[in-house]
Amino acid sequence: MPFGADKPHSWLREDDDFDHYNTPGGSDWFSLTDDVRFDKPTTRHDAFKVESLLGYGGYMDMEKPGGPMGLATGRLEKPIKEFQAKNGLKVDGLLKPGGPTITKMKELYGGVFGGTPAPTPAMVDA
Repeated sequence: MPFGADKPHSWLREDDDFDHYNTPGGSDWFSLTDDVRFDKPTTRHDAFKVESLLGYGGYMDMEKPGGPMGLATGRLEKPIKEFQAKNGLKVDGLLKPGGPTITKMKELYGGVFGGTPAPTPAMVDA
């Protein structure tokens, strides 16, 4: 059973379906299925993408928790806001599908992540 499938968590949306590749934008690093923010439940695959992108950019220490966890928690607030501030974006800690923050990440990191599908939460858990 995938992590989190047995009980709801405040950071895990109930509809986080673990069928990552069949959701719109599921395997694309820069397509989000919903808003990602530090104070709102989100899908694990969206949170995983954002953590990975912020880690690659040097905004998060991915070694500290043992890698991206796919959890949209308070630990995302500071790195998201730092990324936004450094890149001249509105500093609100919010990533919207197709919005300015994820678009800037694609501009900066698309050459690295663009041709590789994003792993599923089940892959990360394994």
